[in-house]
Amino acid sequence: MQEPTTVKEIVGFLREAVERRIPIHPGAWLDCAQKLAILVQDTDDAMIDAEMEYREIKTKFLELEMSGTESEARAKSSNAYRRFLGLKAERERISWTIQIAKKRIDLQNYDV
Repeated sequence: MQEPTTVKEIVGFLREAVERRIPIHPGAWLDCAQKLAILVQDTDDAMIDAEMEYREIKTKFLELEMSGTESEARAKSSNAYRRFLGLKAERERISWTIQIAKKRIDLQNYDV
């Protein structure tokens, strides 16, 4: 298999290894955690863009003199808000994966 280089590939690689109980060397866990820590910037940037787009949509509804509640509800039904939530969830998964990778490194180094 080619070395994973995107967030999706790295998380998929680790997930498959965990599900199949394939042992991963501590150095590979560290490598994946480092890559994720660098690549998370792209997710953060995209999440900020999606949030700003969602807020612009909400502002447009407010400018049409809709109530705050109605503006919020309509803005939350937009694709921008859906994308924002997806990126927010991805960001959280990345953080958890990095934390788990660090623990796996510690555990495997302790067992050696």
